[in-house]
Amino acid sequence: TPAIYTPDESYTLSRYSYKSNTFSSDEIKSDSHGRITLTSTGGMGEEIGIIGNGLQPPVFILTDTINENIYLQGNIETSLSFDLINLSALPQIVDLMVTTENSEILQIIKGKRQVKIPARSKKRVVSLVICTGKYLSSFKNTGYLKVSSSINGIIQDREHIIQVNIINQTQYKAWGETRYSS
Repeated sequence: TPAIYTPDESYTLSRYSYKSNTFSSDEIKSDSHGRITLTSTGGMGEEIGIIGNGLQPPVFILTDTINENIYLQGNIETSLSFDLINLSALPQIVDLMVTTENSEILQIIKGKRQVKIPARSKKRVVSLVICTGKYLSSFKNTGYLKVSSSINGIIQDREHIIQVNIINQTQYKAWGETRYSS
């Protein structure tokens, strides 16, 4: 890591493995320059959080990294759900907020939620956002949702930007047939 941690300080490295759906933690120590050295299993997929004095709680919103673009049929109210993961050793109350700068094609009907999540756990947040899309044309059909969070009134550093494609009825039928025919 960069030299941003307190030199010669003990920290807890907390991990969540996508492959095994398990949590683990290890004690680590920063070097004399404030750097932490860690290893990752790489392509197997994991979230890593560092727990220590003055650091934000490692609470993350998980998005689908394989199918990360969302497709909405125009003018249909759609509910979107996401997973939330708490890598910290304490339960957390997280305020989640979904916004967009693309209000000409995306309308957020519901986009705020407070969630209590136990320590070292994963929780499905059903209907975190309810939105509709307005299909304008094939050239003006892409918008973005920003999912951000705060804990105890402190905005967390990590946020997600998710691409949303608004498709018309014909495209939606073709997309559905392609998606479910394999």
